[in-house]
Amino acid sequence: MSRIAKADALGILSEGHREVDALVGRLSPADAVAAGLGGGTWSPKDLLGHLTSWEEYALAAVGAWADGVTAPIDQALRAKGLTAVNREAVEMRSERPLARVRAEFDDVHRELIRVLGALADETWDAPPTRRARRPLGEKVGAILGGPGGWYRHAAAHLPDLRAFVAERSAR
Repeated sequence: MSRIAKADALGILSEGHREVDALVGRLSPADAVAAGLGGGTWSPKDLLGHLTSWEEYALAAVGAWADGVTAPIDQALRAKGLTAVNREAVEMRSERPLARVRAEFDDVHRELIRVLGALADETWDAPPTRRARRPLGEKVGAILGGPGGWYRHAAAHLPDLRAFVAERSAR
């Protein structure tokens, strides 16, 4: 049995999404595309693209596991490593307009919630493939996880985003 209930996972994902969206919504369009998030080179728009990519990876993993094959993100991480996967994901959306990146952030999230919500409890609590040991709910949680635990990827970025928004609002 999975150690995280599906309803709890969906709640964590939705809350993280709402908070990121609300914070980015407080920024002007110019600030939303300005570098400096967390003292680095990413903009809030880059963060949206990063989070969207990981939700896409989770969706692709669920589809791959349904077909009995390895999740593409597992293959990519083995071949390239986390830093390269993250860099490529941000670069992929870097030239897209902010409005499009925000729409993708919302659309992919809605689809993820729909797909995960539609999974039967038996599927959620069972290993997704014959070779897997952990339940699907845990494996998806790991893809979408952060230092705070499963499904807490957005939460891992919130301190930096809050600080960025506060700094920009103080101008």
